[in-house]
Amino acid sequence: MSGVLLWTDIETTGLDECRDAVLEIGMQATDWDLHPLDRGMRVVVRPSRWWWRLRMSAYCRHMHTVNRLIDEVDAGGAHTFSRSEAASAVIEYIAKHSEGGMPLLAGSSVDFDRRFLKRMHCLGHSALERVSHRIVDVSVLDEIARHRYPDVYAHRPDRTTDHRVANCLHDSMNLYHYYQQHLLKTEGKDQREPTYAEIDAAAHVLCERWDPGEWGKGFETADDDYRQDAKAMLIAARKAVSIDE
Repeated sequence: MSGVLLWTDIETTGLDECRDAVLEIGMQATDWDLHPLDRGMRVVVRPSRWWWRLRMSAYCRHMHTVNRLIDEVDAGGAHTFSRSEAASAVIEYIAKHSEGGMPLLAGSSVDFDRRFLKRMHCLGHSALERVSHRIVDVSVLDEIARHRYPDVYAHRPDRTTDHRVANCLHDSMNLYHYYQQHLLKTEGKDQREPTYAEIDAAAHVLCERWDPGEWGKGFETADDDYRQDAKAMLIAARKAVSIDE
């Protein structure tokens, strides 16, 4: 596993990766301190099926009309790719950042984006074949703060919420930086490990996002797997915080 985070956001016509179409993809590679490793990538995607607009929900149609994403899809241009071209661009970008090991997808509710990426292929290659199975989901930190540290949660930065990838990526990284400073910050050089309560809370949130309703149903091994992932995520995020301000 490398030290690269691939901040990812995908805008779509709906929530079903088997039925709905991808309209825009954005990625930004950083290290754990959020230093950009390049200028990132952004592509508008032209759906391959003509009826994509007919299947779009009223909510998504309004959202992507207001943010002018539908206009960009219709207008075409240098940043508008076919689905296969977009898949090729994503695979190429990931490959550039996987030479030192498999990078982690990062973002807000990034499992949603991962599901759509999983269905993207080009010349027999999957968009996810060089990406770690683990993710860094800022939404998990958001939920931990909401339930365990309400004062921290109450002062988190506002989001742009316009559902365009450039702004959504910025929002996710900005929120991660905020939680680095206010939730994951260590005191001096004391790199303490997360407490059991912190690990258990994070594991519960992970389980509810990936397997809703399955937490605590007697599958202790499965719960322990989530605890291990949660502990690794919390420790890695804490190590990313500079101890010298």
